[in-house]
Amino acid sequence: MSIQATARWNWINGFLTASLHASIEYLSLNIATLNFCDFITKYLRKVQTGLQSLRLPTSKFLEEDLKYVFHLESELWGADYLYYTTFFPDGPSEVDSLQTFKFVLAFFTIERCLHLFLPQSVRQKGRGGKRQYLFGYKNGLFSVRYIPVLAVMGPPFYLSANRQTVVAVGASGSAWTSLKGTTIPPKLAAFYRKISGGRYEHFSSILESAFLNTRKTHLVRAFKKKNKPLPRGTRAWWYDVLWKYSESIRYHPLFPSRQSLSQPFFWNRSIRWFTSLAITGLLQILAISNPVVKQTWRKMVSSNRILSEVFQGCTRF
Repeated sequence: MSIQATARWNWINGFLTASLHASIEYLSLNIATLNFCDFITKYLRKVQTGLQSLRLPTSKFLEEDLKYVFHLESELWGADYLYYTTFFPDGPSEVDSLQTFKFVLAFFTIERCLHLFLPQSVRQKGRGGKRQYLFGYKNGLFSVRYIPVLAVMGPPFYLSANRQTVVAVGASGSAWTSLKGTTIPPKLAAFYRKISGGRYEHFSSILESAFLNTRKTHLVRAFKKKNKPLPRGTRAWWYDVLWKYSESIRYHPLFPSRQSLSQPFFWNRSIRWFTSLAITGLLQILAISNPVVKQTWRKMVSSNRILSEVFQGCTRF
């Protein structure tokens, strides 16, 4: 049981690392001196440039709903937020605990952000109904009607998978092919080999395997009707992978590796950076046509010390 619990942890840790790694390579950033503000500002500029010529989804939502997203993001960063504003520890690390359950909070925070895209008629539905509206194979908001916005958000957001193949949506195919050719530093390649049982040594392989497995297992369990296969067009999206791993942490034993327990900084940093990255991309899509997003953000950073200091000097909207 402990072997399976550790393997489960290793894979989720690997997926999170690979997702952040792919985003950093997508932005052509140097991790040696990287800090969070440089990361999020560079990402925002890339997203803004990509969205300029696109037709974008709009939505009506209460300011309180958006404030709740920012409150959850603040809670995710936590009282020890200053430790994690640089990619590597800034001096001797005082981090002494591995915050594994932050992944569940991260999924819930991102899901609440996606909730802002839903019409009132859908918001009362269960997770399956909401997922169908956002990522359904027939008329999903992101998966069909506004698919180019996922291309702008970069990896892993622009990936999707059927049972056999992972593709980068829209015009992002060549970008993903290029990223798959990225040279991986030896220590990171060794990490990917270890968490994957020797199968993979590149972030792209970790991500593609995660999407394929989610399509083959999680979506089948979540949506398959009695004696009927899932529709041929059903694909796994980044939301589905996060959903699967969130449930894996909530409902199954988890035993972190010795390396993670002895070096908790890296997981703790990655879950914060990735979550804020996802929120920034999603909200920028809404902010272009809805001034409430910027107005609410200004109110939050003026009253919330954690967000104010985490994003000090950053451009977010």
